[in-house]
Amino acid sequence: MKSAGFDFKVVESNFDENGVIEEDARKRPLLLAEAKAREVASKLTEDAVVIGSDTVVLFEGRKFEKPIDMAEAFEMAKKLQGSISEVFTGVCILWLKNGKIVSKKSWVSNSKVKMKAIGDEQIRALHKELSPLDRAGGYCYTFLNSKGLVEVISGYESTVRGLPIEEVSIALKELGQMTSFF
Repeated sequence: MKSAGFDFKVVESNFDENGVIEEDARKRPLLLAEAKAREVASKLTEDAVVIGSDTVVLFEGRKFEKPIDMAEAFEMAKKLQGSISEVFTGVCILWLKNGKIVSKKSWVSNSKVKMKAIGDEQIRALHKELSPLDRAGGYCYTFLNSKGLVEVISGYESTVRGLPIEEVSIALKELGQMTSFF
């Protein structure tokens, strides 16, 4: 957001993602993005813009969300390495006046990612360097990209990082008047 010229404050949502049942990898991140944004908005009483996002990786018809443990993260990495997967990031922007939602814009951004083939020992070494447990698909794009192990082959790189900033910037500029961002 800073790189796009916006001042903002990060407020983590306490929304429990496990309560949302949606099997469609294209719909789930949108539902979660809106739920997170609404949860943060419910705490505010001032004029603000709240942005929620969530990401899901889809590989061979299977959703890869945040792994529950290191064993699941390892299995995800083994499946994804040497392959192309799709990344779906849902975004929900809520405009608030006096803490009340007056407008909403939401969408899903999609990118395709290609991972290089690596072995089991390299997967374990990477997981020791950076925990995969809080990341969709069990990997951090920025981290793997810095090691030359992953590349975006279509779509926005920022979608894979969890917030398609190019699309968010357009939506925010359409708003016309900037307030506080959460």
